[in-house]
Amino acid sequence: MIYAIGKDPLKNREWIKNEDCWQSLGAILELYDALTSPSPVDFISHLHVHQDGSCNGLQHYAALGRDMEGAYQVNLGVTDRPGDVYTHVAKMVIKMLEEAISNPNDPNREMAVKLKDNIKRKTIKQTVMTSVYGVTFIGAR
Repeated sequence: MIYAIGKDPLKNREWIKNEDCWQSLGAILELYDALTSPSPVDFISHLHVHQDGSCNGLQHYAALGRDMEGAYQVNLGVTDRPGDVYTHVAKMVIKMLEEAISNPNDPNREMAVKLKDNIKRKTIKQTVMTSVYGVTFIGAR
């Protein structure tokens, strides 16, 4: 099928049935070019591959700062399980709240008591994600 479509995609229209038919056609034509090149192993593909990152701004910071712990949290490091920087930050905030609650002299104790059960991953995500892009106090709120 790859060879047939690669030779004549107008006559061999199986690619139209695919959900993303134009992307499919592009991949088929690129694969056809590779397979029919003198050396498929040496073929350099120029096919665009779109992939979403994990908190892209923090990925850049982790890479630039050679921050290995941060790299694992934003999936730049090799780990057994995917990292989740938003859950990691939420857990750190919860820990800080618990420390403030357990210290009767902490000036933030009253606010920590009010916030204790309200810190969720979803609460944290937008602020963490946009912090590297200069989110304002209003945007973070």
